[in-house]
Amino acid sequence: MYTLYREQYVAAMLASAWDLLKNPANLDLITPEDLQFQIVSPVPQEMFNGLIIEYCIKIPWFGQRTWVAEIKHIKEMHSFVDEQRLGPYIFSYHYHQIDAEEGRIKLTDRVYYGVP
Repeated sequence: MYTLYREQYVAAMLASAWDLLKNPANLDLITPEDLQFQIVSPVPQEMFNGLIIEYCIKIPWFGQRTWVAEIKHIKEMHSFVDEQRLGPYIFSYHYHQIDAEEGRIKLTDRVYYGVP
């Protein structure tokens, strides 16, 4: 099992940051451009526990792949998880968290995954 940890700070208000994150159509805005992320299933304006999203993504060493993830463990204004249901990894659990810190927002990502 591997872990990827990233954090970054942005100048924003917590409510504005959450409004951006809670809309699944904005997931491409927080995904690195080189992954060529593209949602292929219809998505609602706001995520909910149990939401299934299908997308295509370019993954290093795997190439272009279809990925199906479930949104779960939503904590309003704080965090959510997208967990792989179908994809190139044996297991992928991506925890997204936002926190207000000293007049800015801290975005934290923890990805736990297993390679085939």
